[in-house]
Amino acid sequence: MHCNGPPIRPTRRDAGGNLYVLDNFFAGSGQSQVEFCRVITYGPNDSGTPTVPEYLCDPSSPTQGEGIARNTSGGYDVAFRIGSPATGYDVRRFDSGGTAINTLPLASGVAPISLATDRGGHDYIDPLFQNGRILEYAPATTDPAAPSRDYNVTCCAKLDALAVSQIVPKTIYAVVLQDAGGVANEKIIALAPGATTPSRTLGPFPQHYITAMAVDSQGLLYVAMNPVAGGVGSSIRVYASDAVGTPTPLRKIVPNPAIGEIRGLAIFE
Repeated sequence: MHCNGPPIRPTRRDAGGNLYVLDNFFAGSGQSQVEFCRVITYGPNDSGTPTVPEYLCDPSSPTQGEGIARNTSGGYDVAFRIGSPATGYDVRRFDSGGTAINTLPLASGVAPISLATDRGGHDYIDPLFQNGRILEYAPATTDPAAPSRDYNVTCCAKLDALAVSQIVPKTIYAVVLQDAGGVANEKIIALAPGATTPSRTLGPFPQHYITAMAVDSQGLLYVAMNPVAGGVGSSIRVYASDAVGTPTPLRKIVPNPAIGEIRGLAIFE
């Protein structure tokens, strides 16, 4: 989990307890500054300000990181923008040592808002301005025209954060943005794999907006809630695997000291 502050992106852990942090940074000075993304790797026992490995998303081009997710090769997958201005987007898969395994160049016009993976290593992305579209790719796929699934959610034109259950059935959770009311009244929909109609809906949440979700090995859904009115008061609500409507969360985690926005969630078990 991370909060407001420097431009650090979401984090993920692997089976060995290593922490991978997706970070956007600028090189150069003045009008010559160029943005890059990198993955910073912390060991399970690191503390303070250790010297740790850093791996560029792409050593040959300016980049901007959009999402990071754990893969089944002991490392991580990263979705990032290429070029400045953008010339396209890639999903690149890395092993635990920062070596690229393969790269999925996304089709023209596909700009990932969120990246999630399931226990089989499939990548799930929801492209910007694609009318509720979700693309699922197998972990070895490098052909953007060959998704395992490509479908549009019939109920909802604008999706945001994604999370995928690690148990069967592999429920896909997506945040639905509302056309009116700014960030207020967001909902969470639950989808069976390949389904275009939600099986369940949580919300709406008129007082909070959602920035991240994660699912544990029991199917519990963790939701990062932030106050629409601004200021501090962010929390993590935990919902049952069959939650529907506006149920009381099983528990609520409130960071201390209080913060204004949670930018990412990840669970390691």
